[in-house]
Amino acid sequence: MRPRRRWLVLATALAAVGARLDLSRTTLRDAMETSRGAMTTLGTAALARRPALCCDRRMPTAVPDLAAWDLLAEADCLAIARGLAIPGFTFDRVARCAQGDAARWVASFRFRDGAEFALAPGGARTLGYDATRPPALDAAGQVSWDGSIDEFGMAPFAEHLGGVMAPLRQVTLAPLLIETSARHVDAALAGAPADADASTHARVVAALAADGLRLLTADEWEHACAAGTRTLWRWGDACPADHEPYGDVSFAELARPNAFGLAIARNPYDWEYIADPREMRGGDGGDAVCGGYGAVAAWLALASPYRWPMFDDDSFLEEGFVRRAVAIA
Repeated sequence: MRPRRRWLVLATALAAVGARLDLSRTTLRDAMETSRGAMTTLGTAALARRPALCCDRRMPTAVPDLAAWDLLAEADCLAIARGLAIPGFTFDRVARCAQGDAARWVASFRFRDGAEFALAPGGARTLGYDATRPPALDAAGQVSWDGSIDEFGMAPFAEHLGGVMAPLRQVTLAPLLIETSARHVDAALAGAPADADASTHARVVAALAADGLRLLTADEWEHACAAGTRTLWRWGDACPADHEPYGDVSFAELARPNAFGLAIARNPYDWEYIADPREMRGGDGGDAVCGGYGAVAAWLALASPYRWPMFDDDSFLEEGFVRRAVAIA
């Protein structure tokens, strides 16, 4: 073969090889890009399917209902309480509270005047006296009640309960901050403007509203007192029958804070105002004690669902106590 022709053949062969090499490079580059895209897609899908790690968990920003709150660990209750922003309040602590068959972690807050308030979760709740399941008196209690029947014409115990206790009902309540200790009405009205034309109840409502607070409704007060229990009293269905709840009382449960950490319904004379001006809660103004109706009758005034009509005599309004509250939005 002549040299020139040999060179042309060699050049053609080299060109063909080069073309195949370029094609291989292009094909490899395209394959790599395709593979990279597929890996990215698969990786994204895998991340989407990946279970959330513990550090991804977000605590709820709202207060859960009471049933859910009672299942929370201390750390979870602490996180929720610290996350609440309530005007005028600062978070204080979380502590364990228990009475009767209820026990839970309770978050406490301080109002700007230093008063302590407890967080009371709400939700769907059962309140009131269940007439189909009346508590039974023990032997000593029955003797006391029989004396009340003989001397004052009281109805049989279960029938009497139906007349003085709030009825069985289902309610839905917002979470609340509730003052742990009620204040005498004079203290609640200290510094409030005088208004000769307004009732004491109206003045209390106005004084609390000026601080962004309010009284508890009847349902809220009963929920606050029962603190999740469904017994007649916050500690159970029995009471002492040998002495009244006044003066030197040896019954330890009376002085124990309830499962919301509240000092509540401890003295029948120290009744509390509620939003309804026609009704008092937490006592009867000492009616049963003063009237000598018997030990059990006097203890009933401290039962969670007990309600008593407000006296017509306005002088009794100067003896009441005020427990402040605010709903958590």
